[in-house]
Formats: sequence, structure tokens, C-alpha cells
Amino acid sequence: WRSESCARLARDRVRMGLPNRWWRETTLNAKWGLAPTYPRVLIVPRQFDDDFVQKAAVQRSLSRFPVLSFLHPRNKAPVCRSAQPMMGMTSRSMPEDEAYLHGILSCAIAINGAAQLHIVDARPQMNALANAAARKGYES
Repeated sequence: WRSESCARLARDRVRMGLPNRWWRETTLNAKWGLAPTYPRVLIVPRQFDDDFVQKAAVQRSLSRFPVLSFLHPRNKAPVCRSAQPMMGMTSRSMPEDEAYLHGILSCAIAINGAAQLHIVDARPQMNALANAAARKGYES
């Protein structure tokens, strides 16, 4: 089933016009060693090299860092998926994760002039707070 899924994802990337000037492919997850629940080929902001992407990835639960999942066909607004940050209850600073999120925003600004990045935590609030107590963090 994985080869069929990989082929479908490859067709989706072509349909969305990827890679392009702002987004690139990375094979950091080629053997599912970085984020086992993610595909082998990931789409990330072009401005970051693979070393930086790896540093940002470890700042998210199970290394599920923000990767491009969908690019709107007309306005090119990106939709990225990720797990919660690993900041914990102390809300420690995570510079690579923050820079990476700014990179996603930079892509949106460059493509369509969007000046906002919306982060949505789709879990029930109780789950998010429980994760924060377990030092797994949450999006506010």
C-alpha cells in the first residue's frame, strides 16, 4: 500500500505545482526515520536546508514538524500539518521551531501577500492541557 500512497502523493505534488520557487522537496524521511507517520518525501520552505529542518523537527512531538499538506489552487494559501511543540509547561523558547513557522509565513507572503499565519489546535482543550502537563506543549 505504501508504493500506491507514494504515487498518489507524487501526483498531488505535481497537481499543486510543487516543488516551486518557495517550497521544496526533502527526503529526510526517506526511510521513515525522522517522522514515522509522515510520507517519505516532504514539502518544506525552500529557505531552510535539511540540517535546519532536522533541528526544527525535534522540537515537535514525534518529530512531526509542520510540512505542507495542501496548497490552494488559486491563492496558493498553504495548509501545513504538525504535532504540538515540545515546549512543556515552562513555555521554553524553541528558536528553530519559531523560525520555521516564520518561514512558512514568508512563503505565504511572497506568494499571495498573506500577512497572517493561523495556527489551529484541533484537539479538545482538555487533551491539549494534559499534553502541556506532560511537557508536550500545545498551540494557543
